[in-house]
Amino acid sequence: MSVKIIAVGIEEFPSDNAGVELEFVPYRKHCSLIDADMVLLFPTIFDEFNLWASSKYRGKQCINQEMSGEFVNDLNFWDKEIDNAIKAGIMICIVCVKPIEFYYYTGEKEYSGTGRNRQIINDVKLINSYFVCPGLSVYHASFGASIKYNSKNAILRTIWEENKDCFQYEVTFEEDNFPGEPILYQNKGNGILGGIISTSHNSHIIVLPAFNLNDPKFIDTNQSEDGTEEESWTDIAVIFANKFVKNLISINKTLKNKSELSPPPDWVSNKEYEIEAEKKIENKILLIEKRIQDLTGKKLIKERELENTIIPKRLLYEAGTPLEDSLKHCLSLIGFKAESYQDNESQFDVVFTCSEGAFLGEAEGKEKKAIDVKKISQLMRNLSEYISKPNVKLSAKGVLFGNGYRFTPPAQRAEQFTTKCISVAEQHNILLIRTMDLFPIYQYLLEHRDRNFKKQCREAIVNSQFGLVKFPNIPE
Repeated sequence: MSVKIIAVGIEEFPSDNAGVELEFVPYRKHCSLIDADMVLLFPTIFDEFNLWASSKYRGKQCINQEMSGEFVNDLNFWDKEIDNAIKAGIMICIVCVKPIEFYYYTGEKEYSGTGRNRQIINDVKLINSYFVCPGLSVYHASFGASIKYNSKNAILRTIWEENKDCFQYEVTFEEDNFPGEPILYQNKGNGILGGIISTSHNSHIIVLPAFNLNDPKFIDTNQSEDGTEEESWTDIAVIFANKFVKNLISINKTLKNKSELSPPPDWVSNKEYEIEAEKKIENKILLIEKRIQDLTGKKLIKERELENTIIPKRLLYEAGTPLEDSLKHCLSLIGFKAESYQDNESQFDVVFTCSEGAFLGEAEGKEKKAIDVKKISQLMRNLSEYISKPNVKLSAKGVLFGNGYRFTPPAQRAEQFTTKCISVAEQHNILLIRTMDLFPIYQYLLEHRDRNFKKQCREAIVNSQFGLVKFPNIPE
């Protein structure tokens, strides 16, 4: 009798086991899992939306607005299908490949400002590729190959022993975040790498570390007659895949033999068969579930508070939009009105004003370099474009915010701007500000309501004529 395995999130697998039907299903294809004897699940849903993640938000990929709706539809579909498979007693094997965190547009909108300054903000939400895996969305992304079998439960012993040279881990779970019985661990650590999750429907979820099908030992590269290179599976790859599938079938059979309980008929829930202890336990479960919901809500609130609290740190290591956002927060804190500027023709990183003057800022972060003169040229073009707009009543001074060598500890960084950049800034009356110089100011003002110090910081910018801005020392 043929065994049908539906493999979700993978394009091919080098198994040619007789009597095994392998069907490969992408997340974008809505396919029922009920017809499967087993499901092989790879949490790679983001890979199929990568083409539509052309922008970044807070340093992570963001699926565009048009495809975010499609993503939510696909996510909801697979959540329902996997739940149906579990309820039908179908074994699911999750292969824990590298997790991806990304944003998508929720479709909700927020509004800030009033009148002409009113802005529409499209809400985005952070999610990860493991949201398709029941109970496994909290993890630690980590890579290694030193794995140990540390359990008296022998259910995964054969699949581990016969294939251990091919496994590697790309994610770990803490004990509190793994909803089943841990079996595989880091060899020198407490991170859980795999195990078995039993459900209330007499079905099971097998969790295994990853294996790299792109490993050179799995792939042969040959040259075709027309000179192009063609790839094929090696004998090692086929042997591994055949053993792996055979082991899964054996695990599924063992689990089914242990779960021969009949599903209770509907009439068993009638009042005459009610057990008092059963009702009491069910009520306690309901109370626990309510407490979990309440605590989850409180946790989300605290996570948002934490997200806002660590905004100053982004001045030290970020680039792009996250750096711009932290700059606006900091400038607002010291008494400027700071906001991004966007109309049908132009978009500028930050415009900030106070009673003493107006400024247009450009922000740039570099991983391993200083900020070069190209950003000065861009800032000067932006400045000319901004001042010429009919709705702009005041002239503005240009400010270049630089975060060079952003992954190096601040105390070990070289100068944030190149010599040429500093020279050209001085010639054209452009101000230069190291974003790392703003961090201690931000840090101090979050804890102290010091109006005098805020004024000194504003004056440092307002009164500077050109070049590097020197801020006052943090008060003792």
